[in-house]
Amino acid sequence: MSNADEHTGLGAYFLVYALLMVGLLATVAVAFVPLGNWNLVVALTIAFTKAILVVLIFMHVLNSPRLTWIAVSAGLIWLAIMLSLMMADYLTRSWLPTRAPADMALPTYRELVPLSENAVHAPHGHDEHAEEKDGAAAHADEAHEEAVVDPANADEE
Repeated sequence: MSNADEHTGLGAYFLVYALLMVGLLATVAVAFVPLGNWNLVVALTIAFTKAILVVLIFMHVLNSPRLTWIAVSAGLIWLAIMLSLMMADYLTRSWLPTRAPADMALPTYRELVPLSENAVHAPHGHDEHAEEKDGAAAHADEAHEEAVVDPANADEE
């Protein structure tokens, strides 16, 4: 078998080119047709068909040995796995709500952090009588300030 017999003829290239242009027009047309969740499926089917034409004819896989077919098949199987996982994610995104419903009662702070009354209002690390002690200390400081006599005013008295 000579090298010329293994290659695809020029007419096949033009036919594949025409089919790729039809696929392009079909992809554009599907983009403007509201099919809901099926838009993605139809667009991927058209893209997959165009990719098969390119691989078989332009990449010369059609007339290649079996090892090339095995490598291409392994790549297609891996692509199918990845696309099925992507579609599973895409189709199940609406199953869980992304935010709380408007009529749902949100929990209060006390329900989230159950603490005693004093622990909620007191600063962290202080005991419950700290405010009373601070008030007494401030009163003692005021009394001490009154007892100190300013030396400048001491001569006048």
